[in-house]
Amino acid sequence: MLKLVPEDKTRRVIAAVCRDSAMSHLFANSIKAVAEGEKFASLYADGLESPRIAVLLGKDWMTAYAENESLYKSALECILAGGGDVPPEFPSRGAWDSRPPGDEHSYVFLNQAPSALARAAVELGFVHTGENSELEPAANLWYVEGEPGFAEFVRHECRVFHGRELFEVIKAGWPHGSEDGRYIKWCLDAGPSFACFDGGEIVCASSTHLSGTMGMIYTPEEHRGKGYATSLAAFQTGEMLRLNKIALAHIWHDNYPSQSLVKKLGFKAHAGWFGWWRMRLPE
Repeated sequence: MLKLVPEDKTRRVIAAVCRDSAMSHLFANSIKAVAEGEKFASLYADGLESPRIAVLLGKDWMTAYAENESLYKSALECILAGGGDVPPEFPSRGAWDSRPPGDEHSYVFLNQAPSALARAAVELGFVHTGENSELEPAANLWYVEGEPGFAEFVRHECRVFHGRELFEVIKAGWPHGSEDGRYIKWCLDAGPSFACFDGGEIVCASSTHLSGTMGMIYTPEEHRGKGYATSLAAFQTGEMLRLNKIALAHIWHDNYPSQSLVKKLGFKAHAGWFGWWRMRLPE
């Protein structure tokens, strides 16, 4: 049975289940985040004393972390049965709801989820409705800890932003979520976001996901190949380290240029695959 974790117990539960700073930071940021005045996600676990699985539930999305696939299956079975403290309305319509008119099926978005969670869902009858039918390889979670020290890689002017000033630039290069870009707006509201300049013009921009991971970096086509993304990634990494002593980024398995870049900055790959899958609940 999944139980809602009280706020004063979240840190202990996350530490007990995640057992490393990268996943702990991702979970902690997700439950602190606010979207449109509401909590972005709530934390659930299979117990408060000796938890073995931690589950994040948003309106229409979820992720989880556990040591083995059987725990993922148990958590999903609890959700399907409406057991424990799982909200009866989960999953409801939210920022990741892209069902066509007339489609009354229920969907859940597996967000930054371990591929083992996706495999468990498929085995239980969830139907993957995304373009890519493969569940892995997907993306790695890369992380670096310590103090900032990447000035040699920042070869262009870069700035920190707080607010929605970069919305149009980022939305042009990150066409995910709802058409109105609600999720991007939430991320920009939470901040920080970043931009690289050349001659006073924004030539590259990025933001921070509500989970605390770096992302949504976008360089317009006419500005590519000039090192702007490298400067901005190094600058953002330094800022995240200054704020949190850790920087995280999900990078697709075949995005070799980004992998090469973060390796230069000292990032390491977390074990396992992570991804984003839209699943239709079993009938």
